[in-house]
Amino acid sequence: MKQLFAVLALALIIGVGPIIKKFSYGENFHPDYDSRVPTAFMEIGKLIISYGYVISERKAGKSIWRECMDIWTLSPVSYLLKFCIPAILYALTNNLTFVLLELEAPAELVLLWNFKVVATTFLLSFWLKRKYTSMQYLAIFILVLGIMLTQISHFKNESNTSKNPSSSTTPTVSESQTKFGIEKVFGVMLGPSLTIIGATVTAFTNVYCEHIYKQKDTPVYDQRRKYDDSFWMKNVKLYTFGAIVNLGSFFMYELKQNKPESLFHGFNIWVYITILTGCTSGLLISIIMKIVDNIAIIHADGIGTVLTTILSIIYFHLVLDFFFVTGGIIIIGSIYLFHSNKLNNLACFKIAGRKYESLSTNASINNNGDETTVVVTKFSDSDQIENKEKFLEEEEDDSTEETPLIV
Repeated sequence: MKQLFAVLALALIIGVGPIIKKFSYGENFHPDYDSRVPTAFMEIGKLIISYGYVISERKAGKSIWRECMDIWTLSPVSYLLKFCIPAILYALTNNLTFVLLELEAPAELVLLWNFKVVATTFLLSFWLKRKYTSMQYLAIFILVLGIMLTQISHFKNESNTSKNPSSSTTPTVSESQTKFGIEKVFGVMLGPSLTIIGATVTAFTNVYCEHIYKQKDTPVYDQRRKYDDSFWMKNVKLYTFGAIVNLGSFFMYELKQNKPESLFHGFNIWVYITILTGCTSGLLISIIMKIVDNIAIIHADGIGTVLTTILSIIYFHLVLDFFFVTGGIIIIGSIYLFHSNKLNNLACFKIAGRKYESLSTNASINNNGDETTVVVTKFSDSDQIENKEKFLEEEEDDSTEETPLIV
């Protein structure tokens, strides 16, 4: 039950996140606050969560102060600075989403952001030499096709909006931009183009993080004080740099202004809710990765996309047509198709050709000290209960593992 609750809670946050962020904008559909401030507070919130996990997992007898200091003092600066690169890139893409919501509807942003699956696939293939099946490449092709269909809808709607500005809740293309064809195309497709770029940068950042998160031998100054740089310790480094980048750039900008604004300038209740949902989503992703798996996150993302679309229709007068609906269904379907091999690897699908009614697993230790799993399955075509043992010590290539990043 707690697994289902966590997945549904994450789906709710994914679905309402862009809507809440859009609500935080002013009457001119432009944020009155600096987006770097709420982004920095999100990083600080996730940083506090990560420190909490680090403290809870420390060795018995080790002080909290020493555990927190070891994160920053045992490794050389060159290793620590590796986390600064993704922090800068995440800061860029997280702030970019505030701009994108000025240019397109939340539902369109959520759908197009799935382009990161395409970019991630090719980056992992060329960089980390990960292998993909022909079915997964087919899913990528179908996903691109779905994105193209949604953009036919976008182009039609924006063209109609430029003729009737009062019918839209988003900024329109000016006449000077539509005087020539190329300016018109650029103006109408500015939002989707930036979304594709942002999704690609996010994909690169995720792959880079996966590379450093899977680095097993943590460099240290003194081999006698070698330590295990855990997932949460790495999160501490990442989110610390993320908070510094966002707050640092904000203060540097304000110092150049004649009338510097306060840190909370333009804040409203929706901004605080945006910060809260950003922190909560990070916590839920980490919980789901621990108690379920990454497939559950895919389900949550699919449910969240549908919820965002429904809310966009209600609050932002999103007009659905054949191209948008078809493209959206294709995008969601292609993501499930891409991960279908992982669905087939779930325990409930491993007994080929047999239908089942219920499935339960229990861990036990055999005489050799090896951990096994006893799978008890009741089949609908037979009243027999079959016991099957499966060793859990199957070695798996590191390149196929998923890194549960909180972003």
